[in-house]
Amino acid sequence: MAPLLAMVIGYLIGSIPVADAIARRAGAPNLRDVGDRNPGFWNSRTVLSRNQSLTIFVGDLLKGVISVVVAQELSNDWRVWFLGAAAAMIGHAWPMFARFQGGRSVRTWVGAAIVLSPLPAACCVLLFVL
Repeated sequence: MAPLLAMVIGYLIGSIPVADAIARRAGAPNLRDVGDRNPGFWNSRTVLSRNQSLTIFVGDLLKGVISVVVAQELSNDWRVWFLGAAAAMIGHAWPMFARFQGGRSVRTWVGAAIVLSPLPAACCVLLFVL
């Protein structure tokens, strides 16, 4: 039962349209209508302020983090944790709360990786920043 529950919860968390909510609150155009038409951090930088875009960045990261933490609370089996992470990524890419039109799931994956494998994820983030 834990794997199914982790996947359902992960999908629902991943489906939360963070970018849509921030853009709507800012009075900005729909991110699917501007730039690269991707409702995510990278595209949001063209129409939103830096802080609003960073909020989207953190929100998308937290989708992965929270999904894995919930899966860890549900089970001690590492495979369940990865199912929760995968479900969050699927939810981000095909969100039920945004007509199944989402982003690329990169930051959701990074958030999950930070919890699943902190040291390798930190090394990758450091290399990216450099």
